[in-house]
Amino acid sequence: MRLLSGLLVGLVLGCGGDDGVSPRAARSELADLGIAYTPEAFFRAAYEGDLTVVKLFVQAGMPVNARGEYGDTALMRAAGEGHLAIVKVLVGAGAYLEVRDNWGATALMRAVGEGRLAIVQELVDAGANLEVRNRSSGWTALHRAALEGRLAIVKVLVDAGADVNARDGDGDTPRDLAVYGSTFSLYSDATRARCLAVVEYFDSL
Repeated sequence: MRLLSGLLVGLVLGCGGDDGVSPRAARSELADLGIAYTPEAFFRAAYEGDLTVVKLFVQAGMPVNARGEYGDTALMRAAGEGHLAIVKVLVGAGAYLEVRDNWGATALMRAVGEGRLAIVQELVDAGANLEVRNRSSGWTALHRAALEGRLAIVKVLVDAGADVNARDGDGDTPRDLAVYGSTFSLYSDATRARCLAVVEYFDSL
């Protein structure tokens, strides 16, 4: 249902948007701003957090699931950089949550890796798949959050049903990675303490 509503919103935006801007008018506004109507410019606006320009691109009919050089999308770039309002616009316009870049990471994984709690919650609420694994290590989003001691994100993922017993390519669970992080010499004392807090949380489940 969420995907269907997103597709319908995308169609509405493509036909004029909720503020009456037609695709032709949106492209004209982009031109007036000196912005080329290209996927690269769309990706740049999402990365830089330019909500107005992202909306214009969507209204102009730019495919929200266009892929960049490394297989990423505007949603991935906005998620990684912490631009919540843009993530909401793109998801509402039908951006696919499960697209993976060349390394197998999704928008959710990028948000987890950068510690973007609000965006993780938004993507989880939108129905992001919690069990997708990256290609290099077989980590899920929960593995990454645990290794970096991101307790608040770990809790969001676990509450949403992430598998706490999932094993990566080396056979490690998220808790195993948190244990490793709690003793990793290259981590700061603060990060090791955060990892230990994640271990204690897993032990409390």
